[in-house]
Amino acid sequence: MEKKAFSCYAITNNLRIEGNTRDGLKLLPCCIYKGKKIYNSYQEYISSSELATLKNSENWPEGCSICEKQESLGQRSYRIDCENWFKNSPAKQRIEVFPSNICNLKCFMCGPKASTAWAKENFDVTNQGREFIEEFNSVDKIIEIINQVQDLKEI
Repeated sequence: MEKKAFSCYAITNNLRIEGNTRDGLKLLPCCIYKGKKIYNSYQEYISSSELATLKNSENWPEGCSICEKQESLGQRSYRIDCENWFKNSPAKQRIEVFPSNICNLKCFMCGPKASTAWAKENFDVTNQGREFIEEFNSVDKIIEIINQVQDLKEI
């Protein structure tokens, strides 16, 4: 059986905008991707060598190791969910927005980066992650980036 080249709809059709007090905003293909570079604009992100490498990758990119691991164990991954969503949706582009960590809930699928309640508990227990206790709000910068995206159908 011939091995299929790597592909992921999130890389070409999805944008995750994350706020973070330490780094500024992160623009990523999805919430699972482990990228470290900070982009100051949508144009900078879509013309980046990082995104070009992801689009042309024939093998699993380093930042996609979580989905790769899940699929190697026969589990459903975000990559598979994203593929199914785009195949069944009229939208061709999607934005996931994470504007702030201000949250007093501790949902099981969340963590210190996305919830000040989790951040406070994590710091109390481990004495780590103090930077996430400080509330941040990146709404103005996120709106600026969203306004740069052309042909946006869904947020």
